[in-house]
Amino acid sequence: MDTSDSTAMFNVTDRATLNGVLERADAYATGSGYLDSRSVNGVTVIPLENHLDNSMVYSKRLDRNLSACAEKFVAPMKA
Repeated sequence: MDTSDSTAMFNVTDRATLNGVLERADAYATGSGYLDSRSVNGVTVIPLENHLDNSMVYSKRLDRNLSACAEKFVAPMKA
């Protein structure tokens, strides 16, 4: 996505902060996160026009097992 005309860029690491920026600024965001009506206040979600395929990947050390929480996270990616 071409961001050369943007006057400012915010890099956030959590959905709550992203929603706060979107609610208070003339901003936009892209991503693969899931949004429902409870997670946005006054934010309009517009699907990408071309329905581009998104892929999620993960990496882990071969000599370590994933935690139970991590296993729950990656299970849908394995399906």
